Amino acid sequence: MNAAKLKQFKKKYKQESHHHYRAIVKTFAPNDRRYHIFDFDNGDVLGLTKTVANTPMDEMSDAIGYTASELGHDVYRSVDGVFKVDDVVKDTIFATHDDCTVFMLVPVTMPDKLRLYVENLVFEHRNDTFQQQD
Repeated sequence: MNAAKLKQFKKKYKQESHHHYRAIVKTFAPNDRRYHIFDFDNGDVLGLTKTVANTPMDEMSDAIGYTASELGHDVYRSVDGVFKVDDVVKDTIFATHDDCTVFMLVPVTMPDKLRLYVENLVFEHRNDTFQQQD
């Protein structure tokens, strides 16, 4: 998604939305420096980006488990590919923006517009200053 289209989407979302997703967002650089993890509302939504372009989904889905555990979340992937974060079933989002891979675990009930908005937040802030997890 190019910058102009993203700006247009944000403007339209703000006009049409009756509520905005006002989440507490924590960004961390885990021990594996190839990844950046985003924690929305203490595990409600988990996002992961990688510093290397075009990362396969299997690698990202494995990485979200061990990087989220550094934040204290229990991420489990069942045999049929269903993810659970702290025993709550989550949907997966896997997308690529300008060669940046974004992998997210979101609530099953989250509306599509909100999913896209949060996905774009992760993409936009992928290079922000990250907190160190102690």
